Amino acid sequence: MNDEIIDSVKKNLENSGVSKSEIEKMEDTGMKLVEKLGDPANTSGLLYGRVQSGKTNNMIMSIAVLIEKGGFKFFIVLTSDNKSLYDQTLSRIRSYLRRVGVIDYWDIIHENKSPEDVKQMIAHNGAVIVSTKNSKNLKKLNEFLNKISNEAGRVVIFDDEADFGSLNAKQNMKKESAVYSQIEQLQSTFDETRYIEVTATPQANLLQKPDSSRHPKFIIPIEPGEGYVSGSELYNLGDDHNLGNYDVPERHHRYIPDEEIGSMLDDNSASPHPPESIYHALCVFFMGGALKSLSSHDLNTFSMLVHISAKKSTNRKLFSLVSQAKQDISRFLLDGTQNDLIDRLMKEAYGDIIGTLEGGANISYDDALKAIADNIDQASVEMITSAKGSHNPDYSSFYNILIGGNRLGRGLTVNNLTVFYYARHTGGPKVDTILQHSRVYGYRRKILDIIRIFSTRKMFEILHGVYQSDEEEWEYIKSEEYIRTPPVLLSLRSGRALRPTRQAVIPMDSTVKYFPGKTYFMYEAKSSNIEKIDKLLSRIPESSREPVEVDLDTALIAVELVDTYRQEQRWSKDAVMNALKNMNERGMRIYMVVRRNSDLEKDYRAVLSASDNQIRNPDGPILFMYRTSGRGEGWNGEQAWIPVLRIPEGANAYYFAEQKSVGEESGEE
Repeated sequence: MNDEIIDSVKKNLENSGVSKSEIEKMEDTGMKLVEKLGDPANTSGLLYGRVQSGKTNNMIMSIAVLIEKGGFKFFIVLTSDNKSLYDQTLSRIRSYLRRVGVIDYWDIIHENKSPEDVKQMIAHNGAVIVSTKNSKNLKKLNEFLNKISNEAGRVVIFDDEADFGSLNAKQNMKKESAVYSQIEQLQSTFDETRYIEVTATPQANLLQKPDSSRHPKFIIPIEPGEGYVSGSELYNLGDDHNLGNYDVPERHHRYIPDEEIGSMLDDNSASPHPPESIYHALCVFFMGGALKSLSSHDLNTFSMLVHISAKKSTNRKLFSLVSQAKQDISRFLLDGTQNDLIDRLMKEAYGDIIGTLEGGANISYDDALKAIADNIDQASVEMITSAKGSHNPDYSSFYNILIGGNRLGRGLTVNNLTVFYYARHTGGPKVDTILQHSRVYGYRRKILDIIRIFSTRKMFEILHGVYQSDEEEWEYIKSEEYIRTPPVLLSLRSGRALRPTRQAVIPMDSTVKYFPGKTYFMYEAKSSNIEKIDKLLSRIPESSREPVEVDLDTALIAVELVDTYRQEQRWSKDAVMNALKNMNERGMRIYMVVRRNSDLEKDYRAVLSASDNQIRNPDGPILFMYRTSGRGEGWNGEQAWIPVLRIPEGANAYYFAEQKSVGEESGEE
């Protein structure tokens, strides 16, 4: 074929706006996959990319490369049981793999395609079957595949969003969950099968038992291409920003009062009037789209996503509130209806957007209002749910406002998303779940100047903690440390090792994950147990430049005695104590550095001094204990002990979970 399929995919990707440099990276990913799958021992692997960074395009290019460079001719692509995501994936595969036979699983279920049709495609340029991860559909697919198993040859299964639905949710019941069972059967249908997981949140996959068919034998990280926007630009609060004191809003952050979210979530609250934050977000959305279109004439559609719950009742209420607020803004602009709130918020929105807009400093407020007025009549407000018959998002309008929960929370790309109204509270803030909710990640460089995220202060703390954890995990996996020192899953309370237990499979109920070579500290130390800690640490010298070895009990008591004003995302007493215990059980020694007269400012974002930051010890963790002098800015004479944990290079990564799983809010979508 002389690379005809690869060249065709390259051309189709380039025509869709993907850069040549990014396409070259995709081809390189495919070649790495060919190399890995050349080893018969590599029966399973994982393509690991950032949220909305182009994993689907990498998968498509990998199929083309595997056909022409690896000799594979038959592929099965599994997507989550989400029609919007399925349609999106199927459409992309058909658009870019035009020289390959692409089969919608519905054509198999409804017998529009026969086994002979698929055999013919395989014999020609190859065949790709795309199916949702629905147990009933997979059962029918398995029945069909049994009729072609002898002619299929080597088969590659790509499992998109592989951490969701595919893993065995009944492991510790000695049973198999339905979708997991059908995928297992799918893998065993053919003589030679390769199973490739694709995800941006691989925590659950990495923590499967080593002998599991879902435990990847290798991982290929997919670097994002040019124009990608990640948490570093959206949720990084910076070294000088105190998480507990939002005096100056960050460039992209706008704050929603807790009570407004509470009233919208309360089923007993009628909420007859939209809260101010809804008006605020809509004014910023309308103003951002107007100013951007006037300054950059190649953009003519913009989206806003409202996501605070998966409950139908809440989303119906949201739909009503957003529709009413949009109507009030329309009347203000088109009918001249007096509204002091909208008048103020629209002027504030203009000042907000014009301050960051690239190339639009000369656009007047009146011109912006006219552009909004010209387009607001057709502004679309849609409720996107997982209910049967629910339609896909429609981006035909200049302004598109999407309201929903789970269906908009994973995998689905939202076109030109500029305003993200997000305050989804679950039973416990799970790292992978919240990362997948971040639909504002992605190739959004052209609109980054007008992106605004509306959320509560508490939610921004969680988003910041999730971003930090994701960055550390990305570096950890890229360095291949996970091979030498596999991650350990511990119970947050008991310290016992845990096994996967449910559909989310690994109950990541907090952002507490500690990685080797990293440092973690308490953000808001409280003046508690000063004398007790003084006495406990009295024998440890302060002047030493070398860390002092201490017994495990001393370190545990010190951690137990320190206190904070509130629960923190990155510091957990239970997690720190259990990590120290586990490292000690693995033969590591415990070390301590004590500083008793620190002039550290109260609004710190880093604790270690420049010289202390250089202290390392490969033999075990170091617990730094800083005692404030009270002279630092903000302390007003108050003293406190501040703990800092440094995990050594070469240690295991530690993931923590509640021993009893905490599910998300119930209430169906």
